[in-house]
Amino acid sequence: VLYGFTEPAALGLFGMLTGVSGVGPRTALALLSTLDPSRLQTAIVTGDTAALSAAQGVGARTASRIILDLKGKLDDAEFADVGFSGDVDGQVIAALTALGYSTAEARAAAAVPAVAEETEVDDRIRVALQQFATRG
Repeated sequence: VLYGFTEPAALGLFGMLTGVSGVGPRTALALLSTLDPSRLQTAIVTGDTAALSAAQGVGARTASRIILDLKGKLDDAEFADVGFSGDVDGQVIAALTALGYSTAEARAAAAVPAVAEETEVDDRIRVALQQFATRG
């Protein structure tokens, strides 16, 4: 069977997902169809089982297993920048990591609805920094 992907991040995630016990190609494709690669990475890093469970065939137990197996791997620097070169979320994440926040913190901040609703990169960064400030 041959699988094709339009972006390198999806291919990388597919390989990582199929390496998780109990996750086959069908489940990995369901996850990638439900969540784009950056949102999928954010859901894994932040432990969002509800987002992962939204995919067909993924229950709470499978979502927890994916998070447990992949959370540390997605925090690695070599995988952190895959798929984030030109999109707005990627620019926000790059700016926040340049300011000293971890990749996981930056991804989580970019996924916050108050940040995501802004259309300009600089506005998103400003709102994300405000979110960090209110968390203490």
